[in-house]
Amino acid sequence: MQAYIILHITAEFVLVNHQQSKLDKEVAMVSTTFSSISSSMCLSYITFGKTSEKRAKKTAKFIFYGIYF
Repeated sequence: MQAYIILHITAEFVLVNHQQSKLDKEVAMVSTTFSSISSSMCLSYITFGKTSEKRAKKTAKFIFYGIYF
């Protein structure tokens, strides 16, 4: 469970880095994620920005493996 939370937060910040033009929107998503991380993790996971979702997941997975494996 803890590993999933770290992976999720990493993916959200990767989204922010890849979408500088939509920074305000993405930062709002990140704060929403932090506030709802204990109550509705699955719901906040779905609120990923759609445009670079695959790239963020791919990068987050790479960082995740780099830290844990």
